[in-house]
Amino acid sequence: MLSLAPGERQIDQVVAYQPQVGQGTLYLTDRRLVFEYSQGLLNKKYFHLGISLNQIQSLSVRFGRFNSQEIVISAKDANNGFKSNLIAIRIAMHANVWIGKINTMIAQVSHTFQPSQTATTATTTTIVEREVVKIPCKYCNALNDLVRSKTCSQCGAPIYK
Repeated sequence: MLSLAPGERQIDQVVAYQPQVGQGTLYLTDRRLVFEYSQGLLNKKYFHLGISLNQIQSLSVRFGRFNSQEIVISAKDANNGFKSNLIAIRIAMHANVWIGKINTMIAQVSHTFQPSQTATTATTTTIVEREVVKIPCKYCNALNDLVRSKTCSQCGAPIYK
C-alpha cells in the first residue's frame, strides 16, 4: 500500500509492469508518480520507485508485443527512484488515458508554484515488510491470501479458515 505525505492525495492506480523489477501497481498522486512492487512469497517486502511530477519532461505511448501499451516517461534528471532519465511502464489500461491524467496533475502542480519559487524534489525508496499468511484451497491446494480474496485464485472455490 502506498504511503502518502501529509496533504498528498491519491488520484488513480493501475496494475503495471516495469521491465527492471516486474509486476506491480502504478499510483498517481497530486505530487508524484509511484511504482510499487513486492518481492518474496511468504514474507513480502514492498518497494516504491517514485518520480515527482515536476521532474517529468515528456510523456509518450509506445506499443509493444501483443498490442501492449507502455507509458514512456522522460525525466529531467536520474536522481529519482528509477535511476534513469527514460522510464517505460506497461499498464493494464489505455496508456493515453493515463497520460491525460498525468498531464492534468502536472498542470495543477505548475500552477501552485510561482515562477520565482524553486521546487525542491526529494524522492525516497521505502521498504515496508509485511507478513502475508496464505491459506491452501481445500479443493486444489493453491495458496490464497484470505485478506484480499474470499475465493480461490485458481479454481474459484470459496476459501474457509
